[in-house]
Amino acid sequence: METEPRDWIRDELVWDDQDRLATVAQFNLNDLYNYLPSGFNRIGSGPGDFLDAATDDAIPSRNNRVVRFYANGFINPINNPDPYWANSYAGIRRANIFLANIDKVPATAQSILTWKSEARFIRAMLYAELLKRYGGIPLVGDRIFTISDDLSLPRNTYRECLEYIVSECDALKSTLRQEPISDTEWGRIPRGAALALKARVLLYAASPLFNGGASSELTGFTTTDVSRWQRALDANQELIDLKYYALQTSFNNIFTVKKNAEVILAKQSGNSTSLESWNAPIGYGTPAASQGVTSPTQNLVDAFPMDNGLAITDPT
Repeated sequence: METEPRDWIRDELVWDDQDRLATVAQFNLNDLYNYLPSGFNRIGSGPGDFLDAATDDAIPSRNNRVVRFYANGFINPINNPDPYWANSYAGIRRANIFLANIDKVPATAQSILTWKSEARFIRAMLYAELLKRYGGIPLVGDRIFTISDDLSLPRNTYRECLEYIVSECDALKSTLRQEPISDTEWGRIPRGAALALKARVLLYAASPLFNGGASSELTGFTTTDVSRWQRALDANQELIDLKYYALQTSFNNIFTVKKNAEVILAKQSGNSTSLESWNAPIGYGTPAASQGVTSPTQNLVDAFPMDNGLAITDPT
């Protein structure tokens, strides 16, 4: 008699000491990438509005879209359509499970080191996403909680969370894949991603919102320190000094060349035109007419110069 579904992939299969190629373990690592944030329309169900619709750059073409909560004052602790708290801690737990078990698999030492670095980067980035939304949050380290554990964890301070993320990025930068990334591994986390994440969190920490603008050590720094700007500058310079990443000279390449030196880390997805068919002007395109989900405001349109470089308000 079957006592459990036979299609369950149990731990002993995932972390199989006979799996020479670590095939199933790599499935587990690949799934961790799903926890990285998406960019264009992660707020709301169904065909997503651009995040611009949460600002004064655009408006949704449909009524009662939750992305507008950010613009019309409807956000509160109970009513928040950004699901990143649960997503991040789910991903952090999955990363910790991977890190605790991957050494059981008989892959090469170099492969395991690289895979661990990828998992640790994803964990650090999830913490960074939490930090910028909530300030200091509970750091769980490498712990893997069970259903019987007390999950009423205290918040760490903003400084503690910041330094944890920075220290993780520093530890990973020499063990991730180095640029250029091969075509077969494009989308994997490169060394530059760790440097960029470190630079970004230090830039936020130096900004007025967190650098002396906080009422509590939980939400930021209560005193201003201008040296935080220098620390952010040094971190960005470290990324620049790789001499690999650069702005594209062709504006078109940003949209048509998936692999270019302006991309540090992009969340991969299958090729499709769904983004355009949702958000291009209503009725545009074939074979299916676009839905016009997000519409730019006139103010945004007027902010762009004319083809001759002059402002739209210039009579010439």
